[in-house]
Amino acid sequence: MNVEGQMESIEAKLRRAWRQERRFYHVRGISRLVLWLVAMVMMDLVVDWGIIFKARLPDDSRFLLLAINVAVIGWVTWHEWLRHLKKYNPVIAALEVERQHPELASILVSYTQLHGPQPNQPDVSDELLQAMRGQAVVVTRPIDFREIVEFRQLKNLLIIFTVVMIAFAGLGIGKSGHMKSLYLRMTGRPAKYPTNTRIEEVSGNMVVQQGTTPAIAAKVAGLVPESGSIYVRVGKGGAWQALPMTRSATAGDNTFRRQLPEAGADLSYFLKIGDDRTDIFTIKVIPPPEIVSTKVAYKYPSYLNRAGVSENVSELNLEVPEGTEISWNLKVNTAVKAMSVSVGETALAAAISPDGRMADFTLMATNNFRYGFRWTEKSKGFHYQSVKNSVRIISDSPPDVEIVVPADHGMATLNRRLRIVAEASDDHGLAKAWLVYSIDGHNEERMALPDINGTKRRLEYDLVLKEKIPALAEGSKLEFHIEVGDTYPVAVHLSQTATRHLTIVNEEEYLAWFRRELDTQRDEIQRAREAEETSSAKVRDLKRQESK
Repeated sequence: MNVEGQMESIEAKLRRAWRQERRFYHVRGISRLVLWLVAMVMMDLVVDWGIIFKARLPDDSRFLLLAINVAVIGWVTWHEWLRHLKKYNPVIAALEVERQHPELASILVSYTQLHGPQPNQPDVSDELLQAMRGQAVVVTRPIDFREIVEFRQLKNLLIIFTVVMIAFAGLGIGKSGHMKSLYLRMTGRPAKYPTNTRIEEVSGNMVVQQGTTPAIAAKVAGLVPESGSIYVRVGKGGAWQALPMTRSATAGDNTFRRQLPEAGADLSYFLKIGDDRTDIFTIKVIPPPEIVSTKVAYKYPSYLNRAGVSENVSELNLEVPEGTEISWNLKVNTAVKAMSVSVGETALAAAISPDGRMADFTLMATNNFRYGFRWTEKSKGFHYQSVKNSVRIISDSPPDVEIVVPADHGMATLNRRLRIVAEASDDHGLAKAWLVYSIDGHNEERMALPDINGTKRRLEYDLVLKEKIPALAEGSKLEFHIEVGDTYPVAVHLSQTATRHLTIVNEEEYLAWFRRELDTQRDEIQRAREAEETSSAKVRDLKRQESK
């Protein structure tokens, strides 16, 4: 018997059995993997078309779905296929054959394990080993080792596989557009699923001026209904509001239009007409420029004797002295390319900084006036009109002057030194003073007094009547008052005190008048003292009654 040749035959049969087993696992694993692939494609179509596409969820949702697919297919590939593929091992193959043929009683396993003298059993003879191996050859000769694999087990799987593949092929043909769109979308490319109604030429993203009413239009093809809806949301976190859209009344015109309410803030919108829906578009609303800071510089007229000032103000309604030059420096939150300042019927172009955030202009305040702005926004050229503001002129007021001494009319002699005291004030500055007098009601004469300055002065003058007014004589009546003027350059404002009367008498008459005046003052003092004592007595009586 050619034992060595039979040995090679057993090894070859074991390898054929191993290869048959691998073919079994390949067929089973690939079939199950393909079924899972079909199931995942169907799930992707349902989720992507029915949820992600129709709800217009973010594109990243598709990549999450793709990641789930990869994870599931990877697990199925390992669990249903790759983990069953083992490297060739004659002992394991022999065990598989003996499990199918128990009558072999481990002789095939011994055959694969014993190939000559064993180092751990030196007493075992080589002849005995050869006899055992020869017996194994004889016993296994009629056995087909490939029987360890039964392909009949795959019958139901292959039937299901065939039915599923036929149905999937039919779905692919019937919904080829959907399957193509799914493939494109799952590979990261933009695509839309086929719909009976197709929304085309939408207004899309828009930039509008605040306060306008955006008009949305879209052309529709395919199965065109009579009405649709536009969903509008203010900002990013607001709720969607559905508004109806109607088809154009013109025959053959498949355009849908809707005028939105006045735009006060950024909007988002999408259209839903028939079974089609657009992506979400934005309407960016450009608000009017808002003044965030105002700096005003005042250059006062020279007659005020005041240095110019610059200050930050919170409002544009101003009050300034007449003749003041006003320079505005405005900072705005939205870039502008032009600004026109309207004053009455005239307009002045303001100077704009390169970045469009600063505007400067200068006006002369000679009268009360109102002014406003016409802004031209930089990015889109939108025009905005501001409310009117005002500049009110603080007119220069005449000075105030009051004669203090003499306090009343009286008498005087020609040699008397007449003391005149007056209090004068002005809102901006005093300049001139005069003594204005007349004798016996005839023509007034003016006597210039020393120049004055400041906003408040006490004027004190001593006049010897005979020296300063030579025309005076005993028996004459002198009428006089003080007149002062301010620094206003256009027309000096003049004010005067009340008129005082002096009768010119001789010494004896003056002394008699003086005594009468002195007695009168004493009597008044006495009456005042008596009244004070009476009041004090009454107060003491009230206190005593209160204490009781």
